[in-house]
Amino acid sequence: VAHCGDILKGDTSGNRRCQNSSFTSRENLFRTCKNFLIVPGDNDWNECEGYEGTSNTDYIRELWRDKFANSKSSFYQFSRDFPATLGFSGGSRPQIIRKNDNPEIFFFTHNHIAFFGLNRPAGESYISDHARVDANAKWIEDHLEEDADAGCHLKSIVIIAHAVLKKECTDKFYDYYESCSEIPTLIITGDLHPSTYCIKRKDEMLFDLTVEAFRSGPLRISVVRDPMGKMGDFFHINDSQNKRGNDICPDFFD
Repeated sequence: VAHCGDILKGDTSGNRRCQNSSFTSRENLFRTCKNFLIVPGDNDWNECEGYEGTSNTDYIRELWRDKFANSKSSFYQFSRDFPATLGFSGGSRPQIIRKNDNPEIFFFTHNHIAFFGLNRPAGESYISDHARVDANAKWIEDHLEEDADAGCHLKSIVIIAHAVLKKECTDKFYDYYESCSEIPTLIITGDLHPSTYCIKRKDEMLFDLTVEAFRSGPLRISVVRDPMGKMGDFFHINDSQNKRGNDICPDFFD
């Protein structure tokens, strides 16, 4: 289970809901899920009262990390083995690699699929706007380069973030495509809040999916591999609503 951020009601004037009690109530709720992952949203990160935009940390961010990402968190690593599904082996759990100074940024691979979790809340933030190096872009670059150097074994890429990625990040996918080959890449975000979930194709291999729509139920997103090995991976979305949920899409932007 993955959550794309905004676990609190927002307040752009300085969100006073960013408190231990609020985070603890969400932590207790999410503990009912197995293998739960989460990335920050602006409501619970850079909109919090006291957020220091020129620093990588403050009291509220460390509180968030303690609840949802640090080694003491219930969600630091997966809690159970992955099941076997059609075309994919199971019975093991991948190790989540987390960035030391930003444990909310993570990476793991499973069955030659790369999964990234990024710190990309909406609005102005330290990593996207003030840091000397964009930690999200560098994280993507380092792990994709590692696979390229090892012989290009990835079959697809899945990104979990709150807001639409900056060009510095998406450029890293194209660098990998050039070094290896074009592989299906799904960017899952939750900031734009349309009335329904929607998916848009940015180019031949790159897809944008916004999931945290306030009128949409949870989505089940599957990676389906061509058993013949010719067509690569496909992304399948199962909407928990009875009515189709992707009729109206917002305009995406870089």
